[in-house]
Amino acid sequence: MCRSNFSWQQLTCGRILCYFVWLLLLRRSFITKANHFNGGAITWKPVNNSAITAPIQIEIIQTYTWIKSQVDCPTIGLPISIGTKTGCCSNLNCTVNCATSTSYTAPPITPSSCIGYSTSLDLSYSQRTDIVSLNADDYFTVAFVSPSGTYRLLMSNLSAKWTIASVIDIRRRMDTGKINTPPVALVFSPTSIPFGTTTQIHIPFLDVDGDDVICRWSAGVGECQDVCYPAEIPALTTVSTGCVISIAPLLVTDWYCAPLQVKAVCLTFINLLVQGEFL
Repeated sequence: MCRSNFSWQQLTCGRILCYFVWLLLLRRSFITKANHFNGGAITWKPVNNSAITAPIQIEIIQTYTWIKSQVDCPTIGLPISIGTKTGCCSNLNCTVNCATSTSYTAPPITPSSCIGYSTSLDLSYSQRTDIVSLNADDYFTVAFVSPSGTYRLLMSNLSAKWTIASVIDIRRRMDTGKINTPPVALVFSPTSIPFGTTTQIHIPFLDVDGDDVICRWSAGVGECQDVCYPAEIPALTTVSTGCVISIAPLLVTDWYCAPLQVKAVCLTFINLLVQGEFL
């Protein structure tokens, strides 16, 4: 005979892991404007998720979309031609909780290598990867912040400022004792949506730790600056915690910005108390 008492506790170890801003492109004839930037994403991952003492290295990946007629991609694998436009000579600086980023050396936004382009859509894509060293338990935000509204004109027809940010959190997980690896969104901007109907856009993610991923709108200057929901997207647009955007475009000539915040949540059940009598 066996009698036992079990007490279980559910722990969540989710932390805000990355932000990204991307555009929804309506099906229309393409109109080139003078603005040159088209959104992007900043992600990171630990080089060794078991590291516990400084220096702890992480890999930061910056991926951006540009208007090709303004920022050309001469050859895939070579640097994009950004000249002196916004993005040139800027760094991926700490913006929040910077007291815990004293060992962080901000990598530049550009130069970055061309990874693809579309002549018909007038788009070019670039990416750069940097290895930076941090102290144990660092937890701070880095961002590409526009110094002026030099990005693509959106729904409001105003030249809005953007922020694309990523929260770097190398505090160890409670369940594994290792550094969490943030989820990665498997989507490029812009995304084409049809006019005259409501479209659901499923945002696929890859999370190597196998955690659940949830989404919400970004909020506040530090997360999205002038393009926070619903400033540059129809007000009835929704995003589910399961990362599905539901949107009905207002005009066939509109460009929208969907600023999202992504979070991984891991659920762990820990047996706190086991008592038994065996006869």
